[in-house]
Amino acid sequence: MAKRKRANGEGSITKRKDGRYMGQLSFKDPATGKRKRKTVYGATHSEVRQKLDKIRYEFQTGVFTAGNDITVEEWIITWMEEYKRNSLKRGTYTNYQANFKNHVFPYIGAIKLQDLKTHHLQGLYNRLLKEGRKGTSKGNKKGLSPTTIKRIHIPIASCLKQALRNELVNKNVAITVELPKQNKHEIKPLTKDEIQSLLDAAKGDRLYAAFKLECGTGLRRGELLGLKWQDINLDSRTLQVNRSLVVGYDIDARKEGKKATSLVIETPKTEKSKRIISIPKDIIQELKAHRINQKKEKLLIGKYYNNEDLVFCDVDGRKMHPATLTAKFKAILKKAGIGDARFHDLRHSVATLLLEMNEHPKVVQELLGHSSITTTLDIYSHVSLEKKEEAAAKLNTIFK
Repeated sequence: MAKRKRANGEGSITKRKDGRYMGQLSFKDPATGKRKRKTVYGATHSEVRQKLDKIRYEFQTGVFTAGNDITVEEWIITWMEEYKRNSLKRGTYTNYQANFKNHVFPYIGAIKLQDLKTHHLQGLYNRLLKEGRKGTSKGNKKGLSPTTIKRIHIPIASCLKQALRNELVNKNVAITVELPKQNKHEIKPLTKDEIQSLLDAAKGDRLYAAFKLECGTGLRRGELLGLKWQDINLDSRTLQVNRSLVVGYDIDARKEGKKATSLVIETPKTEKSKRIISIPKDIIQELKAHRINQKKEKLLIGKYYNNEDLVFCDVDGRKMHPATLTAKFKAILKKAGIGDARFHDLRHSVATLLLEMNEHPKVVQELLGHSSITTTLDIYSHVSLEKKEEAAAKLNTIFK
């Protein structure tokens, strides 16, 4: 094969046995930092030289995208490993992995990153909204919620933003996507009577103290299950929110034939989530009784007890799956004759009742660990009809 070299840095042009010409130019790949080679072909030496000249010009002007061979899936994996593994909490990282694997790679993973267009992402989100996960049987297809699609979109947009910084693409196509309209969940806080009925129905259950503590503090479910005895001061009647239990997903573990999901205790996502909460006096007695029962369970199980110092856990001391607590909550709701509700609605109920009792919103914000008081007021703008009538009566005095 004849070969004709050009000046240093300008690449090389080679005549192939089939009569065509091949030009090659080496460069540093911004995605990996490794040296790569760009190859072009042409019928004549002049044609290949023009192609190489164009690439060198694009290099000089910053237009050339070195990653024209890297696929969407390859770049996402690189981005996750190089840019996000050490900056995201484990639960968030594994959730990103799961969403990419289940909802992104099957549809657009094989597309070259440089060829990715807005319509690819728009089509992906539209399809997920209508059909959900790829591979689901036709009779069981169920679209994803707009909220879930937004959670998928956020890391994709961030990933493409980094690709733009690395000069792998010319623009971030995620910016021009239209996301499905978010359906705001209607908050249905429990009334004081419903909360009392719930607690009456929960009496005698080994998790009674958990439900009572929830109704008195409004902790997030993960915060409740991540609570340790060292976080509670029974004498001063306070607890510190220092950690939260989350469900993690590990793609690598699944590839190795191991269990993909795991229960992980992490620090709270924001600084505002770390807080000290006063515990109502009546609940302290239930916590003391709960601790005595827990010690009995420990003695009964003996050396097989997994002591992690968790306040609320399985009988053998292991971390309790959030779904287990939710299932117990649903069963107690049914027993109490209360309509369907989410466990998170107990948190809403605490906030709503405090606001209805004229507690200052700033205090409620601190209690719930919201990063902004706006969040508190936006979410808990649900007051009872009685309070609305009181407000109308106050305004009525203007017209007398």
